[in-house]
Amino acid sequence: MTQQKNVPIDGTALYFKPISETELEPLFALWSCPSVGKYMNTELYTTLDEVRMMIRYFQQAPEVIGGSRYAIYYGDTVVGSCGFDHYSKWDHRIEIGYELLKKWWGRGLGSEVVRQMVRYARRELNCHRIEALVHPKNRRSITLLKHQGFTEEACLHDYEKIAEGEFSDILLFAKICHEEEK
Repeated sequence: MTQQKNVPIDGTALYFKPISETELEPLFALWSCPSVGKYMNTELYTTLDEVRMMIRYFQQAPEVIGGSRYAIYYGDTVVGSCGFDHYSKWDHRIEIGYELLKKWWGRGLGSEVVRQMVRYARRELNCHRIEALVHPKNRRSITLLKHQGFTEEACLHDYEKIAEGEFSDILLFAKICHEEEK
């Protein structure tokens, strides 16, 4: 992957910006929220220092950590985060992930975020296959992915340790991008 940069989203007030300590407080609100965190593959964050350490981790070169993470802005407001993981240039494949602050749920922002992540992966990274891993109880995310043309391919049993500290099944969704979509 190339160096992280701002990713403007055409036609909306949304844009993606590589995360930095500027977003410390809203990222803490996001990653410490039980409604958001119950589907994440990490424990809930309880201090600003934990979030600061995660931000510093994500600021490393994508080649070092195998992915990149962005703050999602709506105008001047951080509304969530998203990222690209497990990029395979050889296989033209990448995994996407995203989360929004709860107060922004149900406003169509998630759909626009996923649409633009797919667009970026196709056009800038030349990806043919885009994957997303989703907790089976995360109905909103499952519905969102299906509306964006993703197909449920498999249930990966006891695949991730989630915020509650238990192992959970994870659903694998994928979207195949055809040449005319690029």
